[in-house]
Amino acid sequence: MRLSVVVPTIAGREHWVERTTAKFEEFTAKPFELLVLEDKELRGCGPVWQEGADLAKGDYVFMAADDLEPRALGWDEAAIAACDRGVLPAPLIFYPDGRLQSCGEHWEMLDGDGEETSFTRAPFVSRAQLAKVGRQLPTHYATDNWVSWKCWQAGIPTVVTYGFDLIHHLAPEGRNEGRMQADWQTFERATRGEDVWQESS
Repeated sequence: MRLSVVVPTIAGREHWVERTTAKFEEFTAKPFELLVLEDKELRGCGPVWQEGADLAKGDYVFMAADDLEPRALGWDEAAIAACDRGVLPAPLIFYPDGRLQSCGEHWEMLDGDGEETSFTRAPFVSRAQLAKVGRQLPTHYATDNWVSWKCWQAGIPTVVTYGFDLIHHLAPEGRNEGRMQADWQTFERATRGEDVWQESS
């Protein structure tokens, strides 16, 4: 299997999963594995991405979301080519109306193709890169920062990758932005070497 796509979701967002699944099937040219995993305990993206990565059979793993969809054919090939060059690809993410939402670390500002950035908002990794990342962060927010930080620690830069284009709907159902600060603090503690996984088990 060439590619595994891991999609965390929660109850009440079924229509987003249906839409996202259809778009992956429409715009992914080669056979791929789609793993839709319901987060019944509301653990967050990190633990569900970890569960998906453990189940995945693909040579590449895309850690996606249920309101994040590919924009056009070739999205996966652009990301795979970047991984094969030894970098972590950061997508161009658009609003549904076609306006740029984000590009690497920047919001609504376009950087150049191949330009280094601090993190990817949608981690797409090869198996070798995934091994460098190790355990996913046990949070919902800052999980993308964690993947990028671990890759940077291993000498793998994150770069803007044109063609790896996505649409993000910012679906409101079940969003819990109230945990953002605590999750960010967990990320910072993990970068200092603290065992944040032990206390979450």
